[in-house]
Amino acid sequence: MSRVPKRLPQILTKEEFDRVIRIILDEENVKTQKQKFSRLRNVICLNLMYYCGLRPMESYACKVSYVDFNKKMLYIPAQANKQRHEDNVDLPDFIVEMLYSYIIIKNKFFKETDWLFPVRNNNVINHIDRSHIAKVFRDAIKKAELYKISYTDKQGLNRANLSLYSLRASYGTFVYSKTKDIRRTALMLRHRDYFCRSTLCYIQVVEAFERKSIIKELFPQQEVSIFSS
Repeated sequence: MSRVPKRLPQILTKEEFDRVIRIILDEENVKTQKQKFSRLRNVICLNLMYYCGLRPMESYACKVSYVDFNKKMLYIPAQANKQRHEDNVDLPDFIVEMLYSYIIIKNKFFKETDWLFPVRNNNVINHIDRSHIAKVFRDAIKKAELYKISYTDKQGLNRANLSLYSLRASYGTFVYSKTKDIRRTALMLRHRDYFCRSTLCYIQVVEAFERKSIIKELFPQQEVSIFSS
């Protein structure tokens, strides 16, 4: 039986995402080239989630060798894929160009590692972890005044309206708004469920945006006159 989640995913518009990225890249607080690289690394990682629909781990645990520049594809290994299936993701041209330029810069600091988003701790190089990129994102949405408490979970903990998964949810929303086809949306998100149960929520997310658009069309420049003297 088809079902829609009780809590719809929150998304970022492209304008809001651009604002978050500008905050992360803010050069006023950058003092060294290493700091500049770290911010660029974080931004590229978030871009893969937002513009390619990657799950967080598929992005931050990615390797340079997973990127096929000739075919413009990104390999997703089974261990990083929620459904445990290996897969390949087609990359937009601007993401391919972004990755190519980024890897050149990455190699100046971490040429010896295949991790796409590396970090050095105690002379050991590994990929950045989820907590790091989640904090970077959370701090940026707070500065962008996009952060708010969405609900309180069963443990009594406050949950934010936006998380790393909001970036993938944004991608799913863009796909459905363009195609109006739930199966094609599931295909782009690499959902394996034949009934598209994990994808149905994007219908309601897009409908919410359409309602806002209709309101603007109904009352484009309505003046408030009842309070005038």
